[in-house]
Amino acid sequence: MDGRQGVVNRSLRWRIGKGLVVLTVGVAVVAAASGWGLFFWHELHEQDEHLRIANAEVEVEREEVAGRAEDGRHARGPYPEEIRIVHRPVPGTAPLPTDSVLRSWDLPEGISNVKEGRSAWRVAVKTVDADTRVVVAQRMGARNRIAIERATHALGDLAPLLLVVPLFLLLVGPLVDGAFRPLARIADGLDGRPIDDLASVPLAGIPLEVEPFAVAINRLLERVGNSMTQQRRFVADAAHELRTPLAALSLQAERLGAAELPGEARRRLEEMEGGIRRLRRLVEQLLDQARSQVPTDGNVTFRSVREAVRRAFEDMVPVAEARRIDLGITAEGDILVACREGDLDMLVRNLVENAVRHIPEGGRVDVSIHSDGASTLLVEDDGPGIAPEDRERVFEPFRSLPGVESPGSGLGLSIAKAVAGRLGARVSLESRDHGASGLRVRVEFPPPADPGGISRTG
Repeated sequence: MDGRQGVVNRSLRWRIGKGLVVLTVGVAVVAAASGWGLFFWHELHEQDEHLRIANAEVEVEREEVAGRAEDGRHARGPYPEEIRIVHRPVPGTAPLPTDSVLRSWDLPEGISNVKEGRSAWRVAVKTVDADTRVVVAQRMGARNRIAIERATHALGDLAPLLLVVPLFLLLVGPLVDGAFRPLARIADGLDGRPIDDLASVPLAGIPLEVEPFAVAINRLLERVGNSMTQQRRFVADAAHELRTPLAALSLQAERLGAAELPGEARRRLEEMEGGIRRLRRLVEQLLDQARSQVPTDGNVTFRSVREAVRRAFEDMVPVAEARRIDLGITAEGDILVACREGDLDMLVRNLVENAVRHIPEGGRVDVSIHSDGASTLLVEDDGPGIAPEDRERVFEPFRSLPGVESPGSGLGLSIAKAVAGRLGARVSLESRDHGASGLRVRVEFPPPADPGGISRTG
């Protein structure tokens, strides 16, 4: 659980999505609170306007109380806990005693807040003339309660607009995925490339924020390509330089073998000749390894797998006869592979040679070609086979299985897989007939393209 949480926390999609969700919810809360506050203050302002209007209305009604001798008029208005007071002193007498703050002649003109004991009032005061004054008052508690109720009601009317928030949250995921789609496209393109394809990542259509990343990848690919080219050139040059002294050693060994030698010397000479042959084969495989890693040029032709198998058998007949290996081929049709000269021969020869050299003497190697449906080449032997856990490792250069004395250099399968990858083919290892022994090498070629415009070579 902790590991999964760590992966989630490292995800940019998760971080951006979570940030957008938090930001959206926060903005929605702030907007709702601000809207409610604006509605509240607007309602308070409306009530102040009502006090002014009510004050003017009472002024119009003052003729109704002009002939009365009593202190004034006290009536309720349409708002809860609102009172309207018209009071005037009797001409020629002292001002009336102020039994209430609201009847005080000391109240300022206009709208103000008045506190009387534990009660707070919002009052609108207007002096009509020297004898008459109008006071319209409303309790602050009722005033605030009305503003709260109306602001809440007004905000509730806007509730359908809040549905935009969850809709936006639902769109966050696709929006984030869309923003990261160029990165996913670059990753898919790089992951699907052949091992020798070091072409630059196309920059067309890449967002500006991703472009520095793609440019850095292109520079890295360029440096890797230069390094691989130098390594291939070094291996090829070293192998070429070794061929001349090895040819001279072979010639000297042949001349020495023609001379009269004691039995012990003859035995040592034969061991030396065997070592020279193995060394020459290693040099040839190093050259094949260097050639297998050179990018494919445009000079390709359609070549026959059956002809490549025939040539590989011709090369391996002396070794097979010396080890009493039975070579057999079953061809159900043929497979045409578009490749440059030597690639298909290199692939098939290394697979056949690997089988011939690594099974016990007196064994059997069968090669079959299947062109109905999938285009498949099978190379099977009745040797000890390879354990499932070791089948990927044997494709590594110079890899030898523990406890197995190998007469080869460990480059055959590595070269075969490199060439197959360049041809668009797939190489896999499995047990022969699902048994405990024997090895089957399966090469699955891509569907043959239309050979029109490309010549066919045997």
